[in-house]
Amino acid sequence: MTSLHHVVPAADRAAFLECRRVWDFSARERGDREPIPAEPVDAERAVRDALAVYYFPGMWDWSPAIVLPLVRRAYTESVAARRAEYLTAHGLADLPRDVAARADERAEQGRATLEAYLAWAPTVDEFAPVQVLAELDVQVPDPRAPERDMADGPRPVRYRDSADLLVTDEANGYWMVEHRFVDGPWPTPESVLRDDRCLSWCWAWERDHPGRRVRGTVYNELQLGGTAAEAAAREPRSTVAQHRTTGAWPGTVEEYDLRIRLGDGFRRVQVPRAPTELAAFGRRLAAQLAEMIDAATSVYPNPSTARCGGCAFRAPCIALDAGREVDDLLARSFRRRDHEPKPGTLGARTWSIGRGAAPPP
Repeated sequence: MTSLHHVVPAADRAAFLECRRVWDFSARERGDREPIPAEPVDAERAVRDALAVYYFPGMWDWSPAIVLPLVRRAYTESVAARRAEYLTAHGLADLPRDVAARADERAEQGRATLEAYLAWAPTVDEFAPVQVLAELDVQVPDPRAPERDMADGPRPVRYRDSADLLVTDEANGYWMVEHRFVDGPWPTPESVLRDDRCLSWCWAWERDHPGRRVRGTVYNELQLGGTAAEAAAREPRSTVAQHRTTGAWPGTVEEYDLRIRLGDGFRRVQVPRAPTELAAFGRRLAAQLAEMIDAATSVYPNPSTARCGGCAFRAPCIALDAGREVDDLLARSFRRRDHEPKPGTLGARTWSIGRGAAPPP
């Protein structure tokens, strides 16, 4: 049954820009497939889940002695949920010994990263959280006629994503924060600046909240596998309380200066964004989505050594290139994506009641 809206999630746009065959396999309104979990631990997801609790707006002014046990529990529960998901997907009652050992090692690696982050974050968090896992679901302007919204026949086209964190600085300015996990050396600041997912959150937020200017993006980067700190901080987590109104964030939007904070295994890059840059992104996004919903758009692979090596759809892609059928392979190794809303958890889609915040309509 056709839905009332043509929904384009951010992951579908990313796949389209990287490789159209992967997009064809995985996009919500095309193949709608995702790989069955290949590993029983997703340390990145578990750390993200823990950070959603750490930055839970309603507890920002609470004592770390109360908050940190909840953060650690969120990590443990996320690891356990992924393990249960893996067992169910593979029809197992328990993990094989070698898989279990690898899973335990990965879980401890993520836990060490989280503990080190809990000690580092209070030294650089010069903001107060407003919302975590902010749902962004906006209609997209027609690139040929920006005064009206894009439509796929009678169906309005909507762009959808979930932003990691929305914060406010001491001058009541909004900033979007993206948690990013880095494998290896830090990417150059220029490449971070050009990555536009966090920029898309700013554009979508302003489109959904007219008049609420977002001053820029903050990239909160973590290298998994760092050494755990001896003890997480016990002092208040930020110099910015939710009800303070004095002070100013360093720099201005117009200067377009990068501000970089480095720690042992962590880096934070702050990028002011000008209104003209957000407007340019909106035009680029509209043009891309117009191509994605066009039935005449060509589908083809975009192979490269870097891209294909870790691609979950590598096997069916190679099979298609060889002229073989892929239905059985897709049935064995992939499943339909689950679009049902997930049960609410502490830290999910929650607004602050403090300075700079506003409840959803």
